[in-house]
Amino acid sequence: MNLELTKKHILIIVLSVIVIGAITLSAYFLYIVPVKNSVEQKKTELKLSNQELTILQNKLNKQMIKRS
Repeated sequence: MNLELTKKHILIIVLSVIVIGAITLSAYFLYIVPVKNSVEQKKTELKLSNQELTILQNKLNKQMIKRS
């Protein structure tokens, strides 16, 4: 089995690798990074909401104790 790669074949292989790399990088930066940032933002929002809930529960408990 004799494989001979001409300059044209090597150029096609190199360009194919570059195109696949570009597609992979663009998918990463256009899809995965924004989703990852959104998840981090939602985690922060959830943490703040939990803190607000704790504050409101403490206020409610204090009011219930005063009424007793």
